[in-house]
Amino acid sequence: MPDRSRTLAVIFRAVAALVVGVSGATLALLLAGRLRYPVGPFSVEFQARPGPPTTEIALPPLGEIRAETHLAPLTLRTTLQSIDADRLSSLVRERSVESLVLLVERAGADAFRSYAVRAWAFAVAGAAVAALVVFRGNRPAVIGTLVGGTLFVTALGAVTWATYRPEAFREPTYTGSLALAPDLIGPIEEAGARIAAFRSELDRLVRGTVSAYGALTAQPAPTVDATVVLHISDIHASPLGMDFAQQLAETFQADLVVDTGDITSFGTPVEETILDRIPGFGVPYVFVRGNHDSSSVAVQIEDLPNGETLGGETITVEGISIAGAAHPLFTPNRQPRYTDEEIEAALDEAGAAVAETLADEVPDILAVHDDRMAEAMAGRVPLVLSGHFHRFNTEVVDGTLFLRVGSTGGGGLDTFLVDEPLPLAAEVLYFEGVPARLVAVDRITLEPTTRELRAERELVADLTEEGAAAMGSTRPSEPLRPG
Repeated sequence: MPDRSRTLAVIFRAVAALVVGVSGATLALLLAGRLRYPVGPFSVEFQARPGPPTTEIALPPLGEIRAETHLAPLTLRTTLQSIDADRLSSLVRERSVESLVLLVERAGADAFRSYAVRAWAFAVAGAAVAALVVFRGNRPAVIGTLVGGTLFVTALGAVTWATYRPEAFREPTYTGSLALAPDLIGPIEEAGARIAAFRSELDRLVRGTVSAYGALTAQPAPTVDATVVLHISDIHASPLGMDFAQQLAETFQADLVVDTGDITSFGTPVEETILDRIPGFGVPYVFVRGNHDSSSVAVQIEDLPNGETLGGETITVEGISIAGAAHPLFTPNRQPRYTDEEIEAALDEAGAAVAETLADEVPDILAVHDDRMAEAMAGRVPLVLSGHFHRFNTEVVDGTLFLRVGSTGGGGLDTFLVDEPLPLAAEVLYFEGVPARLVAVDRITLEPTTRELRAERELVADLTEEGAAAMGSTRPSEPLRPG
């Protein structure tokens, strides 16, 4: 009986030592297991903790991608902390996206190997501290606890390494906002093909719809001599939105493009690569800066061979005089910098400046990002073009027709952040005569998930109350959905 008691005591002490060692190692990972590393232009935080055998990739604010990648009860988590926008922009411009991917892969692998060694050392140190705290002067127990904790951590890492399957990310689980991602881009291995297929389908839909335009509307078409203006806004750095706009410009044979702002979203240099697409329109591209656009965006568009940035002046393009003014505020992120009262005051002040500038001239078009800037011009100009609110709207104020277009980029990042993404939207305007007179408006929308396209034509008999009433006043309006 004494031998049995001694055996049970030894087993109890061994189990206790193991429990203390494992607890110390686990606590150390939870407290000190978060380490940050530079990975190319990104700052990434790694964390390992006991839990389900998954790898999680967190991409704030979009959400997470998760896959069951190994067998050991260890959760590996990678979180994107920040982006060096200047370096990222430089890498994209000087190299290529493929080179950037290779750089991130190599740097990421090196960083994770370094993290694995340091995390192991933290866990072992945690086991040692737990042993000293619990068993103090009991040297055999301290050693046993340290050995038990070390073996546990080593076995956990070895099983994770031996059974790890990167291919599990071919069928990942999306959580948070990224839950919409599979519908838009599919599994990682199919992303390129899906986007290419969408662009091909976009081309087919736009061309097919326009070729059958006579069957879609009972209204007479503008004359062949009409000047065609493509009105776009709020692309928000969306390549698909830019593709959509370019397809419309080509198919409708636009003579010029008017972009009423927010071509970017966060004011970062990497987003400005979208500006490289503007020369591809092949026609004058008239731009007014939105509240998400930095001043450098305006300068770069002005420097393009077909770019014109309006900041208070009036220009004449294809026989149409266009005045424009930049949004008075720069608010590139989602956290409001100003109160509603401050925004309204800034818009009022900017509107007064526009009215003063145009006191002695009447342009055919006044282009602004937020039509509240143009309220003081009601009754003084025939047409105001704007965006900002990501939805169509038509209104007549004192004989001035206000046309607000939806988001040509479908809201950009909002495509991932809302349950029902906005359609890609644009307007095609037809002008006739001298001075130029708006005679018709085509509203085009494309649903990003179903790829259904809708084209609607409405006529404007004259820029008066009666003519604009034929189009209907729709404030406040809901986003038009292709049906």
